[in-house]
Amino acid sequence: MSFSRKLTVVGAVALGTVVVVGGSAGIAIGYQFSRQIDAASASFHHVETAFNQSAAEAIQKGYTDQELAPVLTAEKEVVTAQPPIWPAERVRFYETRAQRLNGLQTQLGELQAQVLEDTRKDTQLALDQVRSDIVKGAALGLGDSDLNDFRAAAGQINDQIQKSSSLPELRALKAKALDLDSRLSPLLTTQQAEVDAINQAAAALKAQQQGNVDAIRKVAESALFNGRNDASTAGFMKLHTVDQPYGLMERYAAQLNGDVDHLAFAAAAIQRYSRQVHEQLMRSLPKRSIVVSLYAQELIGYEDGKVKIDSVITSGKPGTPTDVGLAKVLWKSSPWTMHSPWPKGDPNWYADTKVNWVTWFTTTGEGFHDASWRAAYGPGTEANGSHGCVNMPANAAQLVYNWAQTGDPVVIIPGDGSKPADQLKQNSLSPDGSGVPLDSTSVRGA
Repeated sequence: MSFSRKLTVVGAVALGTVVVVGGSAGIAIGYQFSRQIDAASASFHHVETAFNQSAAEAIQKGYTDQELAPVLTAEKEVVTAQPPIWPAERVRFYETRAQRLNGLQTQLGELQAQVLEDTRKDTQLALDQVRSDIVKGAALGLGDSDLNDFRAAAGQINDQIQKSSSLPELRALKAKALDLDSRLSPLLTTQQAEVDAINQAAAALKAQQQGNVDAIRKVAESALFNGRNDASTAGFMKLHTVDQPYGLMERYAAQLNGDVDHLAFAAAAIQRYSRQVHEQLMRSLPKRSIVVSLYAQELIGYEDGKVKIDSVITSGKPGTPTDVGLAKVLWKSSPWTMHSPWPKGDPNWYADTKVNWVTWFTTTGEGFHDASWRAAYGPGTEANGSHGCVNMPANAAQLVYNWAQTGDPVVIIPGDGSKPADQLKQNSLSPDGSGVPLDSTSVRGA
């Protein structure tokens, strides 16, 4: 009789495992394997769920699949691995995979911290570039009006970088820094071109004046004089298009010192920006306008930004000065008899005087007109000048009369080359350009 025992096949319910053992002991062993495999599998899936939740939270925080790829790729390899056929190996399989996922979850946290820190560094580098460009801009000659907004924005970004612990916030700050630099870079490019042009002009000026410091300074002072007068005209007319080149001109005016190279550079810059002030003024003037300089004793009529009339004049004498400020052509008379508004016996009284062409510009009787009794006009003649009117040679008075139209602006500036703020302080007319003197008791005429 054979002593071999009948084999019993026990089907392990869990995971479809098949355990072949002998007799009732085999059934117990198979059941035990099944429970161990179920427990190991459940533990693995629990770890997998926790990892997936952490990965989802990382994505919600703004981390991208590309940034998390080293860990996510490894996790995919773990969860897609096929379990072995033999039950005895499956428990170890799931335990090993669970340990691997636990390690990957730790790496996921470390990777997020690393990405956050790298983003903070990248943001700081972008901000450092902005700050470097601000310093470069200042060295190139950009002023506080150009750079202060960038400085303030850079300071705000820096404060937020230090406080931020959020990846989207850091990315947004980096975007702000990059945007700042994209707006600052064209300013640097433009300013570098300005500096190159000024250097070239400075070399030419130095050669022209043979390195003579006094001669170079006189060139600069002449340009500064004209630029300030043009800016004053713009100021009376409330034309702000000249503000930027005027500010640059004054910045370099403060640098008219040092050796010949430094002086020539400042002088060339003043010339450049004085021209720009004039060009901007010409572009901004209405179709026709009249500008009178009391210092130069000169009237210039502009049409479409070009000189139409240029004449010497004689303005009001010290006791009855021509008003300063913005007026306009009110009406015209031809011929006209000037009648003294002062009684006979008053030092200002004069006999009735006939003139041929009068273009009135204030409500108190100031106008442009011919003055046959005058033999000379121009600087110095105002010492024995008019009673407030602007006297002109007959041909010039006729030109103004025929050319000017009612409503055309008239600007009377001191024209002494002082800063616009100082010239505007001498205003004596209503700022609305109506031609009404601020002193309602003032009397003018002839």
